Amino acid sequence: MRAHSTRVRLAVVLAATGLCTSAASAQNNANLPKIKPQVACMAMAGRAIAAAAFGLPTKGARLTTAELMPASGQGTRDELPEYCSVNGQIDPIDTTAPVINFRVNIPTEWNQMSWQLEGTGMFGIIPTSLARMLREGQQGLAGPVRAAYPPNALSPLARGFAIYGGDSGHQNQPQGQQAAPQAPGAGNAWMANKESLLNYGHAGLKKQKDAAMAVLKQMYGTEARVTLYAGNSMGGRWGLQAAGRYSADFDGIIAANTMPMFTGLIVEYRYRFEGQLEPGAWLPPAKRAAMVAEVIRQCDGLDGLEDGLASNYIDCYRRFDPTVTPNPFAHIRCASGNDEGDKCLSDKQLATINAWMSPKKYPFPLEGYDSWAGWPPPVGGPNFGYLFANAQPSMDNDQATNGALWGSIPRFVGGNVPGFDIRKTTLLDNRIAYQEFSRVADPPADWSGLVKNNTKFFMHLPTADYVSNTNTQIAFMQQAIAKAGGKPAFDRVGRVYTPANIDHQSGGISANGEPIPHHVDYLLYMENWVIKGVTPPDPIVEELQDLNAPYTVKASRPLCRFPQYPRYKGSGDPKTVASYTCASPSAATTTSSR
Repeated sequence: MRAHSTRVRLAVVLAATGLCTSAASAQNNANLPKIKPQVACMAMAGRAIAAAAFGLPTKGARLTTAELMPASGQGTRDELPEYCSVNGQIDPIDTTAPVINFRVNIPTEWNQMSWQLEGTGMFGIIPTSLARMLREGQQGLAGPVRAAYPPNALSPLARGFAIYGGDSGHQNQPQGQQAAPQAPGAGNAWMANKESLLNYGHAGLKKQKDAAMAVLKQMYGTEARVTLYAGNSMGGRWGLQAAGRYSADFDGIIAANTMPMFTGLIVEYRYRFEGQLEPGAWLPPAKRAAMVAEVIRQCDGLDGLEDGLASNYIDCYRRFDPTVTPNPFAHIRCASGNDEGDKCLSDKQLATINAWMSPKKYPFPLEGYDSWAGWPPPVGGPNFGYLFANAQPSMDNDQATNGALWGSIPRFVGGNVPGFDIRKTTLLDNRIAYQEFSRVADPPADWSGLVKNNTKFFMHLPTADYVSNTNTQIAFMQQAIAKAGGKPAFDRVGRVYTPANIDHQSGGISANGEPIPHHVDYLLYMENWVIKGVTPPDPIVEELQDLNAPYTVKASRPLCRFPQYPRYKGSGDPKTVASYTCASPSAATTTSSR
């Protein structure tokens, strides 16, 4: 445990005995002075980090470059101070494993605090938002909370924080730089190395954090006194790993758009792929509009306002759970039972969507679970993630089978067998490989460490996530809270926010084509809670801002905590937060996925 963590935990003990308050101890962090480096930026290049500085096995690390970056963007949202950008490599124990590349950006005048910001996709590159934030509407890989990051919010670097992240221990080939076309799935060959796979699963998170702390100590004479984490999508999966495995390393964690049962998602994709092979069973994207319209027909008024949103997501999704409501899309059945166009579903397509939205029992257990919750029905848009295939699935498509993760994991984790072809195997044939992947990649559904270590935690759980599946995130979260001692214990350190109708990109539009409020400064709320002892208000507010100055707020609504939703009061401007209250659903909130 780090020295700064010891002080925070001690303050909790003192508060419990009445000797001080948590607000007072937090104020000590708020009053930390800014300090200047003891070692010049350029002199950091070429330095080494001993293996003893890491809490997990490595051969140490090397600092490859260090560059002093001038202040820029003064008076704009992209304002940055003068800072030192240090790049390094963590050497693996296994010499055949890839190194871990990492970067630490530190303001010359440093507030003694840090943010670890991690990326998306399958990792493989250093995150791009370690200095200037990539925001909604800008090209490039997303920032730590995707489109939720307010368009006018400064980077933590501009507020005095050190920021760091890494590539997790494998390197993607930049687009356009491949020497020759790759065979399907070849980009995932790093999975065949056990150390590389473990780094991707969760060890890289800890190693990158320890490397950054060592850089700070060498340069400034101290590690960060406050350590915070934020990540979205795959970085959100790491946020759950931090909560379940490494909570003692962090004072605050934000996990956005998470991938908790990642192996289960990969296995489930095979079910959806094979379920649409039969002629007529494919659900093409052209059917989405009719399906969204039917969901809105049944659910729009459940939140007190007919506005093209299904904000009361739990009661709505229960109406479309085939185990509760048989054949929930029957109202848009094509009269003949055959495909009659984009405005209706054939009998085979109804069977397909019923299968998607029904829970699945896997033929073998994964790490902590053996089933998959049904997908939520399609609402709004535009990001429907993995739910709809753009073309008729076909076993003749090598890229969609062997090139997909459900083909790469058995191939590479299973021993990199020459000539392996996923199409010649069954799901059960590949059990051992999927289970090995699950052991390292799937976070433990146990948040007791957050409570034990007084680590503050936000989970951003969008209710229209068709990449990770909203319902599996809910199932995971409920089990993790139960392991933490139940809701009263968890509420002392954590919040689960469920932005209604928001997708995996942290954005969304209504069925009427209206953008939905989705901007919320999660990082600032976390900083205030951890550093100043200011508990987040209940509810917090999400806004819809113009993406350019002066960033006018065009709409707002409450961002409610699970299982509540924003309910219209019956009067007032529907674009104003004061016209809503956070209300509880009438339906049960349990799921059958774990």
